Amino acid sequence: MRLNKLYTYMFLLFLLNLILENTKIFCENNNTDDNAKEESNSEEEKDTAEEFGDVSSGEHPKQDDGETNVNKKERKKVQDNIPEIEESEKPLDSIENHEYQTEVTRLMDIIVNSLYTHKEVFLRELISNAADALEKIRFLSLSDESVLGEEKKLEIRISTNPEKNILSITDTGIGMTKDDLINNLGTIAKSGTSNFLEAISKSGGDMSLIGQFGVGFYSAFLVADKVIVYTKNNNDDQYIWESTADAKFSIYKDPRGSTLKRGTRISLHLKEDATNLLNDKKIIDLISKYSQFIQFPFFFFFF
Repeated sequence: MRLNKLYTYMFLLFLLNLILENTKIFCENNNTDDNAKEESNSEEEKDTAEEFGDVSSGEHPKQDDGETNVNKKERKKVQDNIPEIEESEKPLDSIENHEYQTEVTRLMDIIVNSLYTHKEVFLRELISNAADALEKIRFLSLSDESVLGEEKKLEIRISTNPEKNILSITDTGIGMTKDDLINNLGTIAKSGTSNFLEAISKSGGDMSLIGQFGVGFYSAFLVADKVIVYTKNNNDDQYIWESTADAKFSIYKDPRGSTLKRGTRISLHLKEDATNLLNDKKIIDLISKYSQFIQFPFFFFFF
């Protein structure tokens, strides 16, 4: 009888020891899992802080001036892809110099002298042209998506370069060929000028009509001494058009190759009395004012 009790006690001690051992292993495993989770959460918090800023410390999410959630690398890529052409980089042996058609020279004189008090109209005209170019490539892509090539984003980019007094408007639209540059920016039908003048006269000097006659581009000379147009169409090389509003313009192939991939960039070398356009808030306010009916996104790059 005593022997049976002894066996019973020994068996109970064995079970108790087994239970305690298993409990110890379970606790150790839980601690390991908790530590792993803490390390994982710590890494995630670190990554989040690096990407968005440490919100808990009062630091706001990282954003570029004038733009929302635009990736830094993307911004750098855009900046590198569309730098300004320096004077020394021009391929002097291949520059083609042209003279404006008489009607264009006359029109530019009218615009610069008559629109002096309406300078801001230039921005409305240029972003309207950019939107038109984007709409053209968007329409073509509906039936043939390959026309978008590597540049699938349809957008307008506004950038400033205070050091050189340059304001640029870039679109990823259809772009222009060399012939387009000559035909669209160097000539204009005589009827276009006549109709424009007639409309202005009848409206009592309403210069907001400028865009209705396809002559809005020339309003750029209201604020710029020199205008440089970089453009790339799918059917041609990338070309540069340049003018200082002195009745002449030049065209040459971009020595850097196809940096735009597709689209047009208009760089305005601002006059001294127009450098206020380099102010971030000023340009954003103007874009907001004139982009109400434009369906494509804007991105701002202030350097």
